[in-house]
Amino acid sequence: MRIEIGKDDKYMSAWQFVIAARSKDTTRFACQSILVQENRIVATDGKRLHVAYYDNPLDSTYTPGLYEVVKANKSTILLLKKEKDDTFFPSRWQEVIPHYQTFYPVRTGYAYPSRFVELILGLLGKHSISLVCEYLKPLSAIDGVWQVFFGDSEQPVRFVSEYNKHMKYRLEAVIMPINLQLDAIRLTTKAERRHNVA
Repeated sequence: MRIEIGKDDKYMSAWQFVIAARSKDTTRFACQSILVQENRIVATDGKRLHVAYYDNPLDSTYTPGLYEVVKANKSTILLLKKEKDDTFFPSRWQEVIPHYQTFYPVRTGYAYPSRFVELILGLLGKHSISLVCEYLKPLSAIDGVWQVFFGDSEQPVRFVSEYNKHMKYRLEAVIMPINLQLDAIRLTTKAERRHNVA
């Protein structure tokens, strides 16, 4: 079974958004797949999670299961369904989605994706939360308003898109923060190891 999505497919932007979060690490088999369910598609690389939720069940073209991404670019996405026992998807993925009460609305715009990234980093920076900039780029490509939910500096940040009335779906991302102090320690340790070897 294969799924092919062209640039004229009404769900193309949602598929591109979800696929951006899959792992490209060949040693992480569980996170390389796309999970297709009756009314949602999911991908994660272990540091971020992207989900597209649909009001109505996806049509019969999208058979539920795990899919390998064969091709993904601006005009075409090609997925191949995996065998049942071939791999697995993290079964507890829903448990990483935090449920904060307060959110901040941030608008994106196709013309200024870098501005969205700056706004998010500025907002979170005031609360001592740091994210990998690359992880925000797929969100900046979606035109509209994102609701940004967050807790303390060690908790994941949740992004929920505006409901798309025309396509009848909404998007969601959960991104783990980075610990700048811990990363600095790791970089220092690596540098010391190289120095000692030399």
